[in-house]
Amino acid sequence: MSIFWCHKARHHPTVDYIQRLRSHLLNTFPGVTFGFLPADIVNQILNFGLPSPINLQIIGLKAEANQQYANLLLDKLSHIPGVVDVRTRQSNNYPELFVDVSRSRAKELGFTQLDVASSLLISLSGSFQTTPNFWVDPKNGVSYSIVTQVPQYAMNSLQTLRNIPITNLLLNSPPQILGAIADIQRKWVPVVVSHYNVQPVIDIFAEYKVVIWAA
Repeated sequence: MSIFWCHKARHHPTVDYIQRLRSHLLNTFPGVTFGFLPADIVNQILNFGLPSPINLQIIGLKAEANQQYANLLLDKLSHIPGVVDVRTRQSNNYPELFVDVSRSRAKELGFTQLDVASSLLISLSGSFQTTPNFWVDPKNGVSYSIVTQVPQYAMNSLQTLRNIPITNLLLNSPPQILGAIADIQRKWVPVVVSHYNVQPVIDIFAEYKVVIWAA
């Protein structure tokens, strides 16, 4: 692909900046993938609305097998001369904390999965999700929501997360901490989950280097 352009003072082709940024970003942030989305309507139409001109899709019912095959294609594409910015849209590297509740221990202490989920939701997201409450200012008649939540700066470690109180007001069970009835594990999950005809799909995007010829 050739691009002809006219030189102007303090003006350079966008592709030139992209190539310089690509080299600088890869050296500065190793292990991080980057992509440059089409900014003009012409490239967006030529790409059929996709973020990159090259798009491969892996579709199948087995998500783990799809990911393994996608990693194989990623490695092969990255070794093709002229192909750059190889990446997957559904990357499987999003950190997650998985709370595995022991139902037998919870039942012995008088708690259910709903009690654990509600207590976590109140502590991490606020009580407005489970029990909305409002206070009406008698002076101006404006209603304000009242929310109870653990300050985000106080939730700074796994031990703090394990110490979240679990309550059950219906059965009047003595409160417990999360760590007494559940185990917390670190996991990696997909950043984006996509489907095509109900089946899981993984999109591989890539671009190609553009050679600029000055007229």
